[in-house]
Amino acid sequence: MIGDAICNRLLRSDPKMQPMQQAGAPSKDMQSSLSTGCRVFEAPASRSGRRLLRSRDRKYVIKEISRFQVEALVAMSNYAENHGGALTASGDAVVSVPVYSDALRRVVVLPNAELPATHGLFPGRWRAVGSSGPNRYGPWDSKPAEGDQQAFAAPYLFPFMIEWEIELESWEGWRGRVLRMLHEVVDFFDARNLVGYSIHIALFERSEVFPATDMDALASQSPSCTFSPDCKVRHRRCLALCFKVIDTFTPYDGRRKLKDWFSALTSPRRGRRWSDYGRKTKQFAGCLSSVRTQEQCAGYLKQ
Repeated sequence: MIGDAICNRLLRSDPKMQPMQQAGAPSKDMQSSLSTGCRVFEAPASRSGRRLLRSRDRKYVIKEISRFQVEALVAMSNYAENHGGALTASGDAVVSVPVYSDALRRVVVLPNAELPATHGLFPGRWRAVGSSGPNRYGPWDSKPAEGDQQAFAAPYLFPFMIEWEIELESWEGWRGRVLRMLHEVVDFFDARNLVGYSIHIALFERSEVFPATDMDALASQSPSCTFSPDCKVRHRRCLALCFKVIDTFTPYDGRRKLKDWFSALTSPRRGRRWSDYGRKTKQFAGCLSSVRTQEQCAGYLKQ
């Protein structure tokens, strides 16, 4: 199969490999997962046409991208290594950091953000909402443009949040931690002229009814998640909405600016998709606080 062949190719060493062509040696855990094989799968909102694969144990996602995109990821990894191992002072928890980037093979390997463990949630205690029933809610691959918050065979993000009465303004850790980290990361990407990234949003629930949860402990082990108010109440349903910024490798270069200009010319209502991307992303993240009560969020309600 195609997926298995790509996984096998990743596991083979190559004498042509140069130090600057890859970031992070393949870990034993990654090698073990890929040795079981890979399957091609379709992401909910991918428009790039690039092939996506997932290890058969679902722990890792492998994405085929261009060589210059891999090199952009390597450059960010090098930046982190030269600044104490972090991209930003405190926002790295909401960035999907590659475990392996390979410019020669033109692939990047990432932890699967659909899994509770990727966000620090214990797999035996947390599961994706709807994973054991006929409906699956999310995950959502979210860009700031209206209508760009899609999930595979699931509702759009904002109508779902309204139906479930999810107001992140009242959720534990949203404004004081997760939203602040998202803003910090957007500022980092703005400074490096990067656009086109998405915010991957996954919804989890406690798989059993537990006593009231220690919120400080949850925040410490799962800083990329915000938790519903009922997590503080004994024997109530506890939900976690978890965030990872993905696809952080597209520069706002001349080619992208030309596409922006063409988009504004042919579709005035949509306008320039990539210009001022950081500000738009911050506005989108702000609308997650309470989409129904903010005038600038009205467009998201029309989905």
